[in-house]
Amino acid sequence: MKKLTFIEIMSLVAIGGILTSLGLPLYRDYAVRSKVMTALEAISPAQNALAAFHTREGRWPRDTAEAGLDVSPGSEHLQTLQWNGENQTLTVATMNLGGATVDGQEVVLAAKIDAEARSVVWDCRPSDSLPPLPLALKYLPIDCRR
Repeated sequence: MKKLTFIEIMSLVAIGGILTSLGLPLYRDYAVRSKVMTALEAISPAQNALAAFHTREGRWPRDTAEAGLDVSPGSEHLQTLQWNGENQTLTVATMNLGGATVDGQEVVLAAKIDAEARSVVWDCRPSDSLPPLPLALKYLPIDCRR
């Protein structure tokens, strides 16, 4: 049975280090993306409430209070939820995503009426307001990366 030489062992350690250094940033990005998805899933009841208000009243609510939305975080990754009736946008601020650089950043969902389907369609995009910073595209779901 042949034994490994010192050079062969060090080569294996170096290859392992290289693979780890490539894999860790990708894993961190994946973890942040999954937390953003959790936050966006937590606002589903708010989206349904807004669509129901529009169906019932024939107009959009002016603000979060008129819509009757529960703005308390429904997820550990959801910091705030704010409805703007003027431009029909739901702004979501994130938290606990895994780093101070992404916490507090925002995603915007814009409500649009699909006349054919007679339903509300939500268009997702990064926030364009500064501050806070919009959430980086690499952390957003694919539907939001436009």
